[in-house]
Amino acid sequence: MGYDTRNQRDLPILAIVSMVGRIEADIESSDDQSQVNRLTKAAALITVLTAASLRGHEGFYLDIAGTRKYLPRGKDGQAPIDSLKRKVLTETEASNLPEICICLMGKFK
Repeated sequence: MGYDTRNQRDLPILAIVSMVGRIEADIESSDDQSQVNRLTKAAALITVLTAASLRGHEGFYLDIAGTRKYLPRGKDGQAPIDSLKRKVLTETEASNLPEICICLMGKFK
């Protein structure tokens, strides 16, 4: 009995974009501020976990204060309009992307 697991497989970026879009729709339709706060945190966590390639428990090691400290550094970057549909960016496009420093607590990677 049982089944063959498919661990270590990536989740398509468009699935992540769709999931965050659904959360944003729930945020816009909610009148409960505490629910809006929880949904916003969930969307931010999903985005950070995906962007930083963190898995499982690693998301709990995020250092929010450290990350906020470095937010202004990469704010002037520009993502190409069709970057979600293409698999590979040119070297120039990649070097001009917005960037963010994801600070983590501990030594686990």
